[in-house]
Amino acid sequence: MLLDTHTLLWFLNNDSRLPVSVRRKIEETELVFVSPISIWEIAIKINIGKLNILTSFEEIKENMNALNIQELSIEFDDSLAYIGLPIMKEHKDP
Repeated sequence: MLLDTHTLLWFLNNDSRLPVSVRRKIEETELVFVSPISIWEIAIKINIGKLNILTSFEEIKENMNALNIQELSIEFDDSLAYIGLPIMKEHKDP
């Protein structure tokens, strides 16, 4: 399972916006991953004042390790897959 940025933050913070069914699925899934881009996005948003988190930024990694959430690596060939993804009209993300 690959968590997006909001899902990661909501899961780590036990945020009520994360549905219980999703939380349960994350907890029951053997392999849970997060993209380093999500971590980068969090750092950028904290730096520009668009995100406040409940813990220190460094604690995110500690919490991920404690919950066995693994960080994926990104290689050049991974970006090739992005080129062909359709863009969603609602939010301009693939």
